[in-house]
Amino acid sequence: MVVVKLQGGLGNQMFQHAAARALAEKRGSNIRMDLSWFDGANLVDAPRHYELDRFSLKQSFVSPEQYALITEESNSLKIKLYNLTKGRAKPRVLLYKESGHGFDQRFFDLPDNVILDGYWQSEKYFLGVRDAILADFSFKNLATGKNRSLLTEIKKVSAVSIHVRRGDYATTKAAKEFHGLMGLDYYAEAIKQISKRVQGISFFVFSDDPEWCKQNLKVPLPVTYIDHNKDGAEDMRLMSACKHHIIANSTFSWWGAWLNPSSEKIVYAPRRWFANPDMDTKDILPDSWEKL
Repeated sequence: MVVVKLQGGLGNQMFQHAAARALAEKRGSNIRMDLSWFDGANLVDAPRHYELDRFSLKQSFVSPEQYALITEESNSLKIKLYNLTKGRAKPRVLLYKESGHGFDQRFFDLPDNVILDGYWQSEKYFLGVRDAILADFSFKNLATGKNRSLLTEIKKVSAVSIHVRRGDYATTKAAKEFHGLMGLDYYAEAIKQISKRVQGISFFVFSDDPEWCKQNLKVPLPVTYIDHNKDGAEDMRLMSACKHHIIANSTFSWWGAWLNPSSEKIVYAPRRWFANPDMDTKDILPDSWEKL
């Protein structure tokens, strides 16, 4: 089995599942999800919870008590003795931790019976199983009410999604220093550029702070601010239905753009993904996306 230790918000959970799915496909194995990280997730500044249950993917769970963790793959005497004792009672699972933000070339050399601990933020991990990932992240239930009406509207026009991530990026010192907030100049330039390339645009703005966007974001008419959803997955559904995208330095809007299957989509994304310009983020954004 391939165990994935889920952590973070919806976008991060999607990256983690997608990478695990790709490795499981290569190994002819199955995925088990470890949700133990969420036991303490409400104690942090941006509380998180498991959100993949909105999608059609197969859900199978495992707790740390159900497997025996090892930190090395070896034929050493220690491992042999381990297999004769604790390893007999529980499946032994090799811990593999992500070492950085770049694509890990060793990933697909990993054996079966491994637990993935990291974020795996690159489509290079799962591009080879793109159709399977799109199927996994299709929504289980149809949109209802206002979201259903908006989906109909979005599909009729040249819809461009704009995502503005604020939340803990704006209110928490540590998050702001690590991630950094996208400035209004980034959005102004992206809006300017896409307006030259696409005729008859209708903008749809998504944010965890829609009131701030209404007061500060300069968006040409027509524009619709999506401010009614309490469920982020519903925003992602609407976002992915748009024809083109202006995303934030956010895994949430990354997936909102990636789930759009059109080969003709235009995606504008921040060239600097984190506040520190020295961090290696070259593998986070697909090559076809426009970096500003």
